[in-house]
Amino acid sequence: DAAIGALRGLGEVGDPRAAVSAFELVWLRELGYSPRLDACAGCGRERKHPGASALYSAASGGVLCPECGPTAPDRRAASGPALGAMRALADGARELPPDVRGEVR
Repeated sequence: DAAIGALRGLGEVGDPRAAVSAFELVWLRELGYSPRLDACAGCGRERKHPGASALYSAASGGVLCPECGPTAPDRRAASGPALGAMRALADGARELPPDVRGEVR
């Protein structure tokens, strides 16, 4: 269970925010709201360079292509390392790299 794992992980990781972020991503996935990181959340166009920076919109459900990005009022720039960290957390990583902690939260 993700909740129990996250609670146990709070004392095992260097930064408890990583355990909380990982739990949040699992929780969103379980609820069907996992952010889309591999393709545009607006039009579904696959990202040609998944490691590159992109616009991100929580309300739209993930990364946005250059055409869909301007239509999202809550869009913000997300760096490639931050998007990579989100992918890693969604895949079960328990540590959030220090250089992207503020951006991912």
